[in-house]
Amino acid sequence: MLDHFDILAPVYDWLIGLPNPARLIALLRLPTDGWLLDAGGGTERVAARLRPFVGGLIVSDQSRQMLRRAREKSTLHPVQAQVQRLPFRDGFFDRILV
Repeated sequence: MLDHFDILAPVYDWLIGLPNPARLIALLRLPTDGWLLDAGGGTERVAARLRPFVGGLIVSDQSRQMLRRAREKSTLHPVQAQVQRLPFRDGFFDRILV
C-alpha cells in the first residue's frame, strides 16, 4: 500500500517549515530528565528541537521513508511502529507528543 508520507518524505521538512519550540516546551512542561515519545514524528522535524530538554527521545512513525530521513539527520531513536501498537512497556515515557 502506498503511503503519501513515503512520497512526501524527501521534501516534508521544507514544505512544512519549522515549529515554534517555545510553545511545545511550555505545553509539554519541559525540561524533564525522562523520556519523550514523538508519536507520528516522521522526519524528526519537531523532535530534534526538543532533544536538549529531555533525558531521552524516541520518534515513532509508520512511514519507512520518513524515518529514513530522520536517521539521515540525527542521532535520535527512530522506531517504525503504528501508534496503536507501540513496542514499549506502559509508563516508559514521561511525555508524549502527537
